[in-house]
Amino acid sequence: MKRRDFIKSTALTAGATTLAISTPFAVHSKENQGVLQRKSIDEIDPSDYIDALTKLKDKNGGNDYVFYANIHNSAVKRCEHNNDLFFPWHRALLHYFEKALQAEVPGVTIPYYDYTKLPKSGKRYPAAFEKGGDILSQMYDDFQQKWVNTNRNTTSISKPFYPYVDEVTNVISKNPKWSSSNILTGGSSNGFGGLQRPLGGFGAIETPQHNLMHDLYIGGAMSSSVTAAFDPIFWSFHAYQDLIFELWLKKYGANTISDQGRSLKNMPESITLGEVLDTTRLGYIYDHPDMQPPVIASAIDEKNINLRQQTSGSYAQKYPHVAELAGSYEAETISIYSFDIPTTFKATPFVMKDVVISDTVNLTGFVFLHPEEVDYEKGDELFRERYLVDHFAIFSMPQMKGMKTDISIDLTQEIVRLSAQSPGKKYKVTVTGFDSAVTKDAKTSAITKRTESEILTSAELVILT
Repeated sequence: MKRRDFIKSTALTAGATTLAISTPFAVHSKENQGVLQRKSIDEIDPSDYIDALTKLKDKNGGNDYVFYANIHNSAVKRCEHNNDLFFPWHRALLHYFEKALQAEVPGVTIPYYDYTKLPKSGKRYPAAFEKGGDILSQMYDDFQQKWVNTNRNTTSISKPFYPYVDEVTNVISKNPKWSSSNILTGGSSNGFGGLQRPLGGFGAIETPQHNLMHDLYIGGAMSSSVTAAFDPIFWSFHAYQDLIFELWLKKYGANTISDQGRSLKNMPESITLGEVLDTTRLGYIYDHPDMQPPVIASAIDEKNINLRQQTSGSYAQKYPHVAELAGSYEAETISIYSFDIPTTFKATPFVMKDVVISDTVNLTGFVFLHPEEVDYEKGDELFRERYLVDHFAIFSMPQMKGMKTDISIDLTQEIVRLSAQSPGKKYKVTVTGFDSAVTKDAKTSAITKRTESEILTSAELVILT
């Protein structure tokens, strides 16, 4: 592979309808319903929510379930991914969908699906999504134009795919910037939210967490951006993504986000980024243990350090499901990069340049850091256990076919350890990956068919001093 050098608040925690609000835009309901709470679907009786979804599904004359799902799923219009409008755009979509539900059943809200915890009941998802017999176990089949049973993955789990401390608390703490490099804090090279257009770039939550949950954890209709919202789990999944967005806003403030006059396109009404940054203006708050009045940052950081110590161990031990994925598919080698362990540095991001976004396949990648004399071999469980250090995921998006993005993996913590143990020793970064082919009604896994030059232009360990 050709190498190129480059360096690159509120204290509202009480019950539901207590605060009257006025919104700067219509809300698709006959009357103001105040500020309501979105709660975990594992903590509520979802019958009102199921009733509202069913009524919206059966509604005639437009503004029905499929109308709102197609705001996201349209292959012509663009749902916002791979840029810093990802969180605000999806928040606006959930807002309009929720108001449509409230027009059917006043007071109902979208319950969030917290996938960082094991479900209280249910094998893989909260029981509401597994029991069958209602809309939460169905999906709209656009090809047949009727509702059918979902085709989600159903394998039981014993640990969360993404633990809360590592994948929410720590990601927020490491990414104080919204849309620029956080490499020196151990965070994303694109910021928490992602990079602005026209360049674009995935934020710290969108990859790998959001993308891989869509594709390989939930799967089925959720594995494609043009069918995802046809599965009702989409709304609860993205309500939790929105909760993470709100946790970040509570810590760092909305005024850290620039260009708030930008339009969130394709919504039922004209709405801007700035108009969705205060959830009380949209009519909701979250019922969640961490959604409390702000505390000083030092206290948060100290709490995080203690929690991180409890989750010590190899990457494969902390993320057993990721390690299992790395071994269960015939992943092809995408890149091999050799280097000498440096002795002086501030940060060492491994940057994959110009990764191509496909319209038909999702890419899941695994990053290994290992001595030069130790070769990667498919199916080697011990190799995965010792040398897996991170992973990433690229969602297929027909609206962005052929577009490119950079993926940065922070290897600083690992290089710090190696610089003390083996300064000057030769090491390799090996990146492997596989494509998940997406169809209208299902996802099937296949060996990567694209060559490495078709996936990315170059890869490099950047030494920041």
